[in-house]
Amino acid sequence: MSIGTCVKWRLAALALLASVSSAAAAGDELPIVGKYTQNVACIGDGSMNKDFLVTITPTRIDSSMAVCTISHIQRSNGKFTLQTSCKTGGNDLFTGDVVLTMIDDNRIDVEDADQAFTSVLYRCVK
Repeated sequence: MSIGTCVKWRLAALALLASVSSAAAAGDELPIVGKYTQNVACIGDGSMNKDFLVTITPTRIDSSMAVCTISHIQRSNGKFTLQTSCKTGGNDLFTGDVVLTMIDDNRIDVEDADQAFTSVLYRCVK
């Protein structure tokens, strides 16, 4: 195989990887993406309950308690295991897995891998 052919194959592989990565990051591929309130039903867009507001993107979870970076997502049907690194307001850093389980289209059960923390998130309107 010539050097030119190797380069073309590598570029094609990189393009395929980029398209798969961007598709995996798209909101419709990840049904947990959105705005939620924690442990209380969301009214409207959730802006009235900022202390309870939780925003999930393909790469982050933002809440009043912490900002978490998501490094890996494993999906099994309606259950998502997220590897996270979270920074609290006091700049403490916590790492670990968070498990999100879809109860229905509007509610998600949340627990950490040690089951020391549990919560229910209620989806806000888009």
